[in-house]
Amino acid sequence: MEGLAVVLALLMLLALVALLVGLLRPRWAVAPKSPDGEEVAQTVAPSDSQAAPAPAPADFNLARYRELCLEQVPDDIYNQRCAGKSFAGEVYVVKVNGARALDVRDSLTATDLVLSIELVEDATWDAALPSYIDKKARISGKVGEAGFMRRHVLEEVSIAQWLDLSPKEAAQKVANDEARAALAEKEKKESFLLSDVYPACVQALEKVAKYPTKLDCPWFPGIEYVEREKGWVISSSCEMMNSLGNMVPSKFVCTYGDGAVTSINLAD
Repeated sequence: MEGLAVVLALLMLLALVALLVGLLRPRWAVAPKSPDGEEVAQTVAPSDSQAAPAPAPADFNLARYRELCLEQVPDDIYNQRCAGKSFAGEVYVVKVNGARALDVRDSLTATDLVLSIELVEDATWDAALPSYIDKKARISGKVGEAGFMRRHVLEEVSIAQWLDLSPKEAAQKVANDEARAALAEKEKKESFLLSDVYPACVQALEKVAKYPTKLDCPWFPGIEYVEREKGWVISSSCEMMNSLGNMVPSKFVCTYGDGAVTSINLAD
């Protein structure tokens, strides 16, 4: 019986040794060799504990920035709440102000929040700057401090990627382009009206006024105008001296065409 017990003990010991060898083998096993006798490098997949840590999420995206920082609060509260916070999100270009500066917004229709961006380094613009209006980009950076005439500024910004517009966004960009073109045309006409038409009408009014040296006309505010095929018709009001020596408002209508005033009439 004692001999049998010794045998069983030896068998159990051998089994335990075999188990330990199996567990320890990956640490000291000989690397496999190629047919030429050279060792083949082995790649061991890292465990979860060895994986690189994921980047920390940004403090703000545009929605959270809008929620916490858009309020009209004093600069010190804004700085405490928002300045220095990390920022990441998708934006749309409003205007490129230089090699390192541009304005962005959070949608193609937003008008209440425009952020000024300061890039970490000069960007290389591959096309004319106006062509970047309404382009979509993914950016990251930090919120700058508020100060006099300075708020909604993102600093140390990097443009991670330029993104394609969705079909819905592309349609909105077309609408935006048309609206910008119409506004530019309107501003061009009003500039001509201010620099050429209105001064010519005032000069014509001086010729029909009873006391031309006593004529006080507003410089453009309050003017109504209609554009016609061959010119303009504008109406406004100037203060003119009457026979009693009093300055009284007097309305007039002026027609302008072919580079000159064609008629000037005082309203009753």
